[in-house]
Amino acid sequence: MMSEREFEILLTQYKEFLEFVRSFPPIVWQIPSLTMAINTFLGIMYLGYAKTSLVRIIVLLAALLFTLMSTIQFEKHRFFQQARLRDFERAEKRLKEESPSMLEIEFETKEINSNKDRYPEMRRNWFTRRTAYDWLNGVLYLSLITIALLVILEVFTSFYSITVIPK
Repeated sequence: MMSEREFEILLTQYKEFLEFVRSFPPIVWQIPSLTMAINTFLGIMYLGYAKTSLVRIIVLLAALLFTLMSTIQFEKHRFFQQARLRDFERAEKRLKEESPSMLEIEFETKEINSNKDRYPEMRRNWFTRRTAYDWLNGVLYLSLITIALLVILEVFTSFYSITVIPK
């Protein structure tokens, strides 16, 4: 049995972990949305305004670099989100030991979807089993691959057009 002071500290940590976990969902949307907006602008520059191969390659490299940085940030965001969620669950478990009637809070789609006893009335289908994170992460990786292929294509066609001697 923990002291009242220890219980208060644990409860404060629990509340902080809860706020931390609850603050993450907007960022899940902000990073890919901002990346797509910037890549759209750079795509317009690439397709419409970059006239020389060198400028087109520079625009594509900027898009590739920005997308790579965003993907790294998105992965780190998920890493820290998972760590804070585990901290929250540990604090929740200790609080539950002290107060057995405490209701546990579930955040992860898989856990909520599989808990039919606690959530019997919830509709379950293919869409409710998906996580936005996985889809948005896939979009970022697909963007990275697409931009990298465009850089390779642009470099290849630029090099090929320079080395070919017209007849």
